[in-house]
Amino acid sequence: MRCTNVSVCFREKTASRVRAVLRFDESMSKKRRINHDGMVHVIGRSVHENKLFSTDSYASLFWNEVGLRSVEFDVRIVALCLLGTHYHMLVFGSAKGLWETLHRAHSKLANVLNLKEERRGALIGRRYNAIGINDEAHAMNAIRYVPMNPVHHRLHTDPAKWRWSTHRILVGVERAPAWFDPNAALRSFGFADSESYNRFVVGGTHLEPPPMTPSDLLRHRARGLALYGIKTKGIAENLGISERHVRRLMHGSAVEREGL
Repeated sequence: MRCTNVSVCFREKTASRVRAVLRFDESMSKKRRINHDGMVHVIGRSVHENKLFSTDSYASLFWNEVGLRSVEFDVRIVALCLLGTHYHMLVFGSAKGLWETLHRAHSKLANVLNLKEERRGALIGRRYNAIGINDEAHAMNAIRYVPMNPVHHRLHTDPAKWRWSTHRILVGVERAPAWFDPNAALRSFGFADSESYNRFVVGGTHLEPPPMTPSDLLRHRARGLALYGIKTKGIAENLGISERHVRRLMHGSAVEREGL
């Protein structure tokens, strides 16, 4: 029977679509088992949003160094994507192993970049954020979010064509380096083959950004107060933190690794 009331029709169609999405998500959860226990989403950002990987040589240096160190310190990388000012990783491993891996990779990149660009100081603003994956829904979003980041930032329309991403390896566009095991990554994500993984990544629904850590929230509040002309001392008193902590927050160099 044809619906004659436009508003009623719209509500019925919307409800039908929502039910279809819920059925799809439920069926996906039943069919696949994601090994998210111990998975960590790592985000590293540059100081003041400067370019980390302005050339392929810098990207290649970090790519190879972080891979080499991950093997050395028993950290298993299952996803990696390098962008202009930041990078995303999904990893398994100990907190100490992750710190050692990234400390060495960051130092190597900073030493080379500072020498060539004639600059000084830290390269990664807040060292890195490490967010523990809490449940399967969080894992599903992270698995899609990392490879789709170049598309999200309008750097490319196809995640498989973004050079500095393990997604290219997982879909068979590029051979895997010695430090990356694509089959193990696919198993961790709950996929039997690259085709089903790729369909999930490119055919997914709306991407949710990673959850904000307490450090992110504090930084957001500090910068918000600064926009109203409040000085460092006033911000410190308002937030109940030291003036030194405020300066670190304002310059993106606070060191609080959450979720480890």
